[in-house]
Amino acid sequence: MQRIRFVMTWAVLWVMVLTVHAAPHNQVDNLITFSSDLRADLESIADTVFGAGNRPDSWTANIDRTTATYSSDLWFDGELVANALFSEASRPAGWIGITAPKQEIIVRNVRHDLEISADDVYGETRPAFWKGTTQLLRCDRTTMNLITLLQNEYAFEVVDAFTVVDFCGDLVDDARVALLNDYQLEIQGDVLSESILAVRGDLERLANEIFGVNDRPIAWTGNADITSPLLLTDTYDDLELLADLQLGEDNRPQTWIGAVTSSSVETYRNIRYDLELLADRVVPTLPTITEDRPRGWQGATDPLRRCDFVVQDFVIILESIYNTDEETRFNRDQYLSSTNFCEDILLAANNHTENPPLTERQQEIATQADSVFFGESEIAFAYLDMSALQYMGMMPRGTEFRAWYRNFNDSHMMFVAGDGFAVYLDRRWTTLPQDVFDRLPVPEGVLPLTFCEADWCQGPGPTPTPTGSALDALLAVATPEFPPTSVPSQTIPLEEKTQLTFEYVRVTYLSDNLESRVAQVSLELCQETTLTTCEVVTRIFDTVTATDIPSVSQFGGRAVFELDYGYTAGLIIESASLVSSEVFISDPSLRAGS
Repeated sequence: MQRIRFVMTWAVLWVMVLTVHAAPHNQVDNLITFSSDLRADLESIADTVFGAGNRPDSWTANIDRTTATYSSDLWFDGELVANALFSEASRPAGWIGITAPKQEIIVRNVRHDLEISADDVYGETRPAFWKGTTQLLRCDRTTMNLITLLQNEYAFEVVDAFTVVDFCGDLVDDARVALLNDYQLEIQGDVLSESILAVRGDLERLANEIFGVNDRPIAWTGNADITSPLLLTDTYDDLELLADLQLGEDNRPQTWIGAVTSSSVETYRNIRYDLELLADRVVPTLPTITEDRPRGWQGATDPLRRCDFVVQDFVIILESIYNTDEETRFNRDQYLSSTNFCEDILLAANNHTENPPLTERQQEIATQADSVFFGESEIAFAYLDMSALQYMGMMPRGTEFRAWYRNFNDSHMMFVAGDGFAVYLDRRWTTLPQDVFDRLPVPEGVLPLTFCEADWCQGPGPTPTPTGSALDALLAVATPEFPPTSVPSQTIPLEEKTQLTFEYVRVTYLSDNLESRVAQVSLELCQETTLTTCEVVTRIFDTVTATDIPSVSQFGGRAVFELDYGYTAGLIIESASLVSSEVFISDPSLRAGS
């Protein structure tokens, strides 16, 4: 199994490589203990799913918190367990995955998803060795983020009551009660009166469309007197009467509230929400209405009132928190024209909570510090591994990437990431300068998660076949003056030679320099991958530096070249009638068992 993405976006990519900033207070109080318990439970469930001591080949088993990929490796291993339980293409309802480049959010989400996997494996009762988590982290993403905001802004306390049947639902209800006084401050006096009259007016507009103007059923109160102490209860009664007539008694939409409380604000919100639900059911059956609401409908000015209360509370809190800075504030206006307003605004609210936007100055500082490591491809071959064995395609010229790691010693390979990919490239086929490449850290103890899903990605598979277009492109970018005057005479012109990949190169190893990671070799180009019918390589030309790679000696009448360990592209390797643009030189450890 290749370490390719499961469900990953460009934003998720930064999980693997960005320095993690401190997050606001959240449900993960002790990150070290929490992560250790998470790894322990992950290994326990893996013993059950795969068998004790058995793991998939790509299992990371990373227990070193100092590594840059520690949290993403927890996610990766958790996804391997989920693949075995649910298949690679599906996940149970409520599955979250990675949503933000913060360790606290990553491990929180992995724990949440692991508990879903544990439900499938163990049922509701966990084994004695299971370390587990709080009930809060078994709630959905929205509930966890909403409670985070309440903890930060209102000092809301969560009591982990394991005896509660519907812990998450009751928690949200408790949160709404705790916030009610804050809503009373926001919606009061003239504003509350106008809102109540608006919902009363919309109820009458809907009744006009159904019964006709000035035609109402018996028992209809029609109370629209703002000074009346019965205004809200009469409006509620009329709404229920209309719902009975249109939907049938005791027949209501699933999320219908149908409640009058001691709070004017809460009662108003209940009526507005239920009225919108009724309009959703009734309006499509009325031939006189061309839009989704009667003409003059006042509730249309704020589609948030048509969302459930969790969404309403979430958005209102976010707007109150991020209302001082135009650059970071949460603005619902940009979603008003959305046909799926409630779903879109909820997703935006979750993303805003987990990934608060930076101010312009913060963005400028981050960009300045990071921009030096950006580069562009110059037709670079992309691989999923540092050894260049899993070919994923040729990255088009001009494709932008951010470089994160370089290979050890004198290798030219580096790990890069961009829009839709996280792969390895040869630096010499990019615009990244050598001095910037030298500043990159080596992946000491780090195994970056690689994937490739851009339009140009293909694979994983072998490097292009002989006479493939990739070699044509490589030859096309060579210096126009090629061949230089010092090139010995060729049996046939270069363009007429058969083009090969590195699988057709037979390497004879003569000596190794482990410190410099180079080998002295003689090369032959062969007509088949069995490496039987071959021609001696007489010349190697580096198209990047536009210079010949000199022969260091002779062995058995063949030229000896000194080449780097690993995969090297951007070459023109010639024999009498064959040519290749690439070669793979293995280090002694790879040759030990051959």
